[in-house]
Amino acid sequence: MFSMARLFDAKVDPMAKKPKLTPSSKWWNRLPEELRYLSEPAMIYLNGPIVQKMEAFVAELRPADLAKLAKWYMHIAGRGDNFSINRWLHNASIEDQKFGAYWPITCMLFIFEMLADKGVPPFRSGEVRHIDLTDRINGEA
Repeated sequence: MFSMARLFDAKVDPMAKKPKLTPSSKWWNRLPEELRYLSEPAMIYLNGPIVQKMEAFVAELRPADLAKLAKWYMHIAGRGDNFSINRWLHNASIEDQKFGAYWPITCMLFIFEMLADKGVPPFRSGEVRHIDLTDRINGEA
């Protein structure tokens, strides 16, 4: 289940001013090569929802936007990249968290999870979502 509290446990302030991140930014190169395709879907969230606006963003999704998100969700699920994405997020450096791809990708996963909580297909499968790897490492997930 989606929890806004997870975002507030982050190591850095997601509201801090960040340098402009574009799909061709060097920050995407810090992702493992097999995950760099995430720059395109994650950029949707960079200038869109911030922590306080994610629920409104989901509530206001138009059918065309939802279809685009569903396409990316199925692409990520089809590649089986959920664990790799979450492992990268878990191990991301403070620099990546402040300036890089960390927050757009995290927001994307939380939005997928919010749609799953609402029972929206294909998101309700829960195949692509944020995983707290700290709990998993400790055997709690």
